[in-house]
Amino acid sequence: MLLTVSKRLEFSASRRLHVSDWSNAENVNAFGPETNARYGSGRNYAAYFVFTGPVDPTTGMLINISEIKERAGKIVRERFDHKFLNEDNSSFRDAPPTAENIARQLYIDVAPLFSDVEAELRACHLSESPERSATYYSSGACEANYWFEFSAARKTMSPHLSAEENARLFGESVSIHGHNYRARLTFRAQSFDGNATLVRYDAIDACIRALRTELDHRYLNEDVIGLKDRPITTESLARYIYERVNTMMPLQRVRLHERDDFFAEAWEGNCRCRSMPRIDCMQSRFPMCRTRSSMENAIIRSVMAIGI
Repeated sequence: MLLTVSKRLEFSASRRLHVSDWSNAENVNAFGPETNARYGSGRNYAAYFVFTGPVDPTTGMLINISEIKERAGKIVRERFDHKFLNEDNSSFRDAPPTAENIARQLYIDVAPLFSDVEAELRACHLSESPERSATYYSSGACEANYWFEFSAARKTMSPHLSAEENARLFGESVSIHGHNYRARLTFRAQSFDGNATLVRYDAIDACIRALRTELDHRYLNEDVIGLKDRPITTESLARYIYERVNTMMPLQRVRLHERDDFFAEAWEGNCRCRSMPRIDCMQSRFPMCRTRSSMENAIIRSVMAIGI
């Protein structure tokens, strides 16, 4: 059995996404227009520190949460909170403080502080806004998450079934209705050293613009050509978004919410797709990659359960 414990710590900071050796055009392409803000832009960050290890049979704890708060909190307060990261934190003098680089640096700074306990820091997940988050893993892998929203109408149905079969299977959902969808695109690098951007601004901006143009305020059954021969379900739509993004840039997985209490996920590797109520996200029933270790897959489950 594997157990994880996660602790959330918050801080506020400013950062400028800029590489001094690059031209202005190169910086804009990599980081977007905010690269031109001399003193950066402020963010309210939330960092999640994910630990694994054995449970002490006497205390019943994997690790004392107070120790995480004290040790990791000291790093956060002294090096990150209320700082202009480019100038006040030496780790970002040469490396731009992207969400991925901040998550990586938090892991590097905090992990050695727990060398005297059996619990190990396995991942640091960082949320910088409702649209952006990143995770750095002890294996050296890193993930960048981008959320986007769209509204669309649909009939839940399958073109492979008769009208009677659709009505019996989908009930009242066969009538025209709609959802405010929220999708998370996850991009992954198996090895990340912080010297390169995991996802470029110009690439992800073009990708999300294309998806919104195709899906937002559309009637999915008729207006989206690629869906015309497919069942119109959240699972099918998640798979379609996964396939569309991969025609533009390599995607590791997509999570699609049709409501807060229901989502579907499509993953790399024959585009496997699962759907589940939101409440089930803590039960580790996600499809995992067989090429990763069982430990890393378990940590990914824990990070995914954070849901941001």
